[in-house]
Amino acid sequence: MENFGIDLIPYVRYSQASIILLYFAAGLLPVAILFNTLLYIIGPLILLSVIFFVHTFIAMGYYITPKEVIPEENDAEAKVTEAEDMKDGKNTHGTNILTANRKMEIELALKKWCEEGFYKDYEVNIYSLATKLGYKKNELTEYFNQSEYTNFRTWLSDIRFNEAVRMMKANPEYSIDAISTECGFSSHTWIYRIFKQKTGMSPSQWRKQFASI
Repeated sequence: MENFGIDLIPYVRYSQASIILLYFAAGLLPVAILFNTLLYIIGPLILLSVIFFVHTFIAMGYYITPKEVIPEENDAEAKVTEAEDMKDGKNTHGTNILTANRKMEIELALKKWCEEGFYKDYEVNIYSLATKLGYKKNELTEYFNQSEYTNFRTWLSDIRFNEAVRMMKANPEYSIDAISTECGFSSHTWIYRIFKQKTGMSPSQWRKQFASI
């Protein structure tokens, strides 16, 4: 989940609920078989459970599977030489070693990406970001680990949170939903969760106390 900028928790919960419902309906099936009347009730319930189960996993696959995933290298391409590994900033164990210049390049590229407002795309993920900036996904992962001491998801949430705070102060007439959408949060629930995590208050409560400061 840390590689995605969308709030996946609701989809995880839907999938968990679909599994529980499917198990429940399957557990009642042996009893329903013995009673025709009960079978008329359990049969449609099982069918609806299967449909819900399939639908939720299709939804999970749609959001989790990156739309712009960098193609995986095949076996032949994976057999690179040690010199090529070092050139790309990797040691022989595959661990990324980002030089100071490389870190600076990525930092400037991310700064420009933020200034251009691409963080507002709630479907952005580390794979599409890597494609957009022209870096490898592993390089960005190591940059966040080494320079920001965090992961992509947390870094992006911080960017959006800071922008939401700025907008609340600059535009008190904007609703929380409008600010949530403008800052790239995929739902009202997500911006609420971020504010609770960082401030201990909901966005509305924070605005009442601090937006005018």
